[in-house]
Amino acid sequence: MSIDIKELQAELVCSRKKVSEWSASRVQFMTELKDLHATLLRDQTEKINNLQGVKAQLQVQAGQISKRLQDEEEEAVRTEERLAGTKAEESTLKRRLEAAQVHLRKRQEVYRQQLEGMESVNKERQQQLDNLRQQSALFGERFGLHFRTRVPGEFTVVMTCIDARDPDKEFCVAVRMALGDVYTVTKCEPLVPDLDELVDQVNRTNDFGAFVKASSVEFVEGISKEEAAKFERIAASLVARLNDVQDYVEEDYNDDGDDSLVPFGASPEEIAARQACIAQRRSGGVTGSSSSSSGGDSGALRLADGPNGYVPRSKRRRQIPDENLPK
Repeated sequence: MSIDIKELQAELVCSRKKVSEWSASRVQFMTELKDLHATLLRDQTEKINNLQGVKAQLQVQAGQISKRLQDEEEEAVRTEERLAGTKAEESTLKRRLEAAQVHLRKRQEVYRQQLEGMESVNKERQQQLDNLRQQSALFGERFGLHFRTRVPGEFTVVMTCIDARDPDKEFCVAVRMALGDVYTVTKCEPLVPDLDELVDQVNRTNDFGAFVKASSVEFVEGISKEEAAKFERIAASLVARLNDVQDYVEEDYNDDGDDSLVPFGASPEEIAARQACIAQRRSGGVTGSSSSSSGGDSGALRLADGPNGYVPRSKRRRQIPDENLPK
């Protein structure tokens, strides 16, 4: 049997070619597998490192959690102890609450009774207030006494019918009441001279009615003093003007009346006798005055130089012009 060398060589070449292709493909596959394995190894190594870091963190957290758990267990023990104490205190507080509720009900009853008493007192005070308002209106209508309140804690006593010249004129006293029933006057029109003494008296006696009466009296006295001062000024003015008025003598004036008057129905003899009497009196006055002043200076003014001779001062009259009278 003969062997074909060429055919064998051709088969050998073909086999080598297949083996080379197969080995090349296997080498490439293994290279790719190696690269894939290396990549996977790097990834796994990185993951392992990460897991180790996470493990360390978890270990730290586990330690913290363990410590926290231990603390919480201790806190739970303490809480149980406090809870036991709280339960004991709760029973005590419950008893105290019951006692407090009983005491509260008693106090509520007392307050209710006090409230009823206060309502009764308020009704009485309201009745008194209504009566006082009626009396105040009556005083204001008949006696000119009014009360005004504009500022809290302060009221004004207004009085009229004080000045007879102007009955509607208001006289005011503003009073402020402090703690302890202490009175203070904040305004007084017109001003009263003894106001401080009146305030001291009302603070000593706490008699406000007497204070109002005394203030009214002081206002009236002030008006009287004002009138007296006015009359004194008029009198002084009148005296000053009278000093400047000349004297004159009424003719034929004596203590028996006016000698120049002749009774109705007198006879001619009676008329002649009356005229002779008048002439004799006049001549007697002139002669007496001349003899009494004969030793003086002849050029001096004598009392007998008047139209009617000398007249005693008690029989003189002053003539006052109307324009000189005080207004």
